[in-house]
Amino acid sequence: VRPKTLWPSPEKYFAGLNSKKIRKIFVPEMNQGQYAREVQRLAHIDVVPMAKTTGEVFFPSEITRFVSDNV
Repeated sequence: VRPKTLWPSPEKYFAGLNSKKIRKIFVPEMNQGQYAREVQRLAHIDVVPMAKTTGEVFFPSEITRFVSDNV
């Protein structure tokens, strides 16, 4: 999901996720994990935050490596 706005969060979308099919949700964000906590609150599925606070954007290779290391 790529929300267009962070607030209000798409509650209906997250509430409708099937925890039998989805084991983890990875949330890359350029802050200290605030949105990952919101996703956890709504989805009730294991959320793995990937926070980056350096002001630099994520490279696709960083995200791929992070997901591979945390599956």
